[in-house]
Amino acid sequence: MSDAVAKVPAHSNEAEAPAKKPPLFGLAFLENLSEMSMLRQVGLLVGLAASVAIGFAVVLWSQQPDYRPLYGNLNGMDVSQVVDVLNTAGIHYTVEPNSGALLVKA
Repeated sequence: MSDAVAKVPAHSNEAEAPAKKPPLFGLAFLENLSEMSMLRQVGLLVGLAASVAIGFAVVLWSQQPDYRPLYGNLNGMDVSQVVDVLNTAGIHYTVEPNSGALLVKA
């Protein structure tokens, strides 16, 4: 009769449990993220936000026009006359606040 009893394999629990599928690309990161501590999650979010802000600042900075000095020295000239000529010609200019130099687009 001992032969009549079916032998149960030792690994019967593994056969009943569903097979664990490998996560899709990128979703493994989300699983790891949920296992991280709250402090690490916050640090990761702060780092991500700082990276986006730096990237945005670089894009805005690179889109500004490049200004160069119009003349090396305007001591002998009347600056108001030069500004009037630039305005009538439709040339955009700016005045540097530190030195007072007249800058035009390169």
